[in-house]
Amino acid sequence: MEKYIFDYSLGNIVSKVSEVEGESFVYRLRDGSFLKVFTDDFVRLNERSNGNSLELKILESKNLKLPYYIKKPKDIYYTSDGRFKAYSTPGFDGIDIYKYFYTMGFFDQMLPENYTKIYRRIESAIVEANKEGVVFPDICSEGNVLYNPRSGSIALVDYDGFQIGEDRSIVYLSEALGDRKQYDNPKYSNNGLYTSELDKKSMIIHYFANAFDVNLSMVGKKDPITGCMVTVDGEMDKIGIYDSEIRDVVKTAFSDKGSNGSIVEAVSKFDYEDSIFLTKGGKTLVKGRVRF
Repeated sequence: MEKYIFDYSLGNIVSKVSEVEGESFVYRLRDGSFLKVFTDDFVRLNERSNGNSLELKILESKNLKLPYYIKKPKDIYYTSDGRFKAYSTPGFDGIDIYKYFYTMGFFDQMLPENYTKIYRRIESAIVEANKEGVVFPDICSEGNVLYNPRSGSIALVDYDGFQIGEDRSIVYLSEALGDRKQYDNPKYSNNGLYTSELDKKSMIIHYFANAFDVNLSMVGKKDPITGCMVTVDGEMDKIGIYDSEIRDVVKTAFSDKGSNGSIVEAVSKFDYEDSIFLTKGGKTLVKGRVRF
């Protein structure tokens, strides 16, 4: 890992990829790699609130052996007076998974199997990473899963947001996962660290958000329009999924008891063609199978 002095005027920044106001900016560099730049206030706030050193987390990454699809830091950047400022990661020829699903053709969007085959890859990658002690509290946020439709390969990015061993994520949780309080139990957290059960629930929320336009993070809250409590059964009714195994997998994820199951395995066993027409965003879906 090389150490550099950070300077916006170096000329190797090609474009801004994303921005989190008050926290960070992500840029694409000329060599294809990505540069994540933090605000000074965010670095100080993170160290006070989490007790984490972003600089140390980046530096220690060079000693870790992680799966190839996890994009580890490549270089680290400092201000001219020696303060940690940014880090870079290797480039990846892919698109944010949310954007990819959004830009698929109409009929491709209507077939559940087009989502399931990709989520099978993502889920397998996460399970493998979990075995190495990596948990992804922020994986539901946009930009953190990249996909190459030509090769079918994926990349998990935003290294500072990973929980690695006892080194916490710099973020508490992706907003897509809902209220943090529901994760304050032994199933989802232990001594301030999240368990791999969180990643299984993240995959469930991620899958239904993209495949069916269903916001499961609203489960347990009042619908702002109807005033009714949002339930798993109610959300499954809306999209015409009556299969008990799929519903049980989702219900377990919203309980503080029991081990979470694989949403990919559950939907892969379900034969839509013999059951129902599905709806997505108010549109009737063509029939299809989620079996390969």
